[in-house]
Amino acid sequence: MTASQPDEGMPFADVGPEGDYLKAKQAVQLLKAERDTLSKDLRPKHPKIIRLNDEIDKQEKLIDPLPAGRGREARDSAASRSGSRWKTSNPTLRNGKRRLLDLSQQLAQFNRLKGKVERQKTLYDRLTNNL
Repeated sequence: MTASQPDEGMPFADVGPEGDYLKAKQAVQLLKAERDTLSKDLRPKHPKIIRLNDEIDKQEKLIDPLPAGRGREARDSAASRSGSRWKTSNPTLRNGKRRLLDLSQQLAQFNRLKGKVERQKTLYDRLTNNL
């Protein structure tokens, strides 16, 4: 992502609290993907894995400031009190959530591959200059 357009791939990324929520969710997905990638080669007690776990916990607390048990109950009761139109039984909403998760995972994978390609290009350039 470029500095001039940091949220180019995310529609409505700069729109109020929803945008902040989406950014935080995407950050958590990226951190989890990075942790999964590193955990293939590193042990769970490795400092990088521990740091990623701490960052993931911190981001998840920012997303949902209520404790785990109370958060879900509070959201469910608030949704039932407000007569929410959006229910998870709605197939369109479920498909949208599934698609959002898939796209987020694809974006994380793309960013990992893009970084890897950049590192490989740098290495290639350095090696060809040494010849």
